[in-house]
Amino acid sequence: TRGGAWYAIYFGNPGKIARISQDIFARDNLVTIGLLLLSAASVFLLILRRDRGYLLFICLCFVFLLRTIIDGSYLIYYLFPSVSFRTVICSDYISLYWLPVLCVALFRYIYPENLSLIYLKLLILYATVITVLTLALPISIFTKYIYLAELVAAVTCIYGVMKMLLLTLKRNREAYFIFTGGSALTLCVFHDLLCENNLIVTGYVELSPMGFLALAIFLQCMFWVR
Repeated sequence: TRGGAWYAIYFGNPGKIARISQDIFARDNLVTIGLLLLSAASVFLLILRRDRGYLLFICLCFVFLLRTIIDGSYLIYYLFPSVSFRTVICSDYISLYWLPVLCVALFRYIYPENLSLIYLKLLILYATVITVLTLALPISIFTKYIYLAELVAAVTCIYGVMKMLLLTLKRNREAYFIFTGGSALTLCVFHDLLCENNLIVTGYVELSPMGFLALAIFLQCMFWVR
């Protein structure tokens, strides 16, 4: 089990600590509202255009939203006060398993000839198996899988960004949006992974939620120019 604090502990007077908490809470609210608005717009466009890509995008936004309300200021306890600790932990881990799957599935839907179907199938198999194990095993056991999940997410980020970079260099307009948003998310994710593992100390704010929102905005822009 990964017990204890994930980040450095900050000391200060009550006012300073309160401002830090307010900043994190405001960031999470901003990201949550942004993702909800993008999802709502995508539902409308899905009905209007019947494009399956919007369905994948909505699912991706849901995973982004879930991870945002679970981490950081723990908005999930404001929204669902009675939610159990195990439910929160399982949701946190399972959303991490399926995040790379949805990213690759969406990118492959847009560029079927440039992203490997075999890689996508392997990701789906991995996510399915590890999800079943997470639901079946005690928290003290399945939390040991976090390094595997982080490795898969990191490799998938690099894989996707490099693929989109190659397409961007070929002056593919849609790939530019995906590459820009994917790069922003990748940098934010790697920042948080390094902080979680005490390899760097840069501040008290996780960047992943802002990376989620940046990627979602660029993906929405990409759909508009298709």
